[in-house]
Amino acid sequence: MHRSKPARKGHGARPVPLLAPFLALLLTPVSVPAATPPALHTSPPPGETMGSDGRADGPQRAFLTGVAAYDGGDYARAVQLWEAPAEQGHAGAQFSLGVAYATGKGVASDLARAIRWWRAAAEQGHVGAQFNLGMLYSRGEGVERDLNLAKTWWHRAATGGDAAAQFHLGALAATGEGEPQNYTEAAKWWRRAAAQGYPHAVKGLEILRSHGALRE
Repeated sequence: MHRSKPARKGHGARPVPLLAPFLALLLTPVSVPAATPPALHTSPPPGETMGSDGRADGPQRAFLTGVAAYDGGDYARAVQLWEAPAEQGHAGAQFSLGVAYATGKGVASDLARAIRWWRAAAEQGHVGAQFNLGMLYSRGEGVERDLNLAKTWWHRAATGGDAAAQFHLGALAATGEGEPQNYTEAAKWWRRAAAQGYPHAVKGLEILRSHGALRE
């Protein structure tokens, strides 16, 4: 539950009455009509790396061919192509298989398998998988709800440059859900996301600024 708490002393943010409820509206289509923050990252990524000779190696080649099949609407073929590289430890293929199982594209929906593949990719530093695990833990979908684990995965994704994770870390700090309310911390993460053009972070900064809670 979102609740308003005083900011901790020494964190450069003074309490602003009723600010948390306004910030909570960021997560609804009421305050951001154009779009709400993504529930999950559900698009297979482009190829991350090539071989030392500038060409895709075996697992990478299979992964890229799978992405092309997925983009062309042949989801079953994409899943088939991703299975081998995923088993061989290709993080992009692992993430993409997780997407397939989560969305039911090309394979029967199976959130447990999606989580298995996302966890494998996340442990290798795949920020999309890290963000998705954070979302699942924050909502208790397929796993026991645990805001601490959600924050842990979001932090890993955010430090890796994921704008959605940066936004959600800022939202936790701003609303005081699962941690002391801290507008300075919220502004730090929202600035990083806003620098990448993330609209919800821009809106969050506007709300902080309009309530006098943002130090420029």
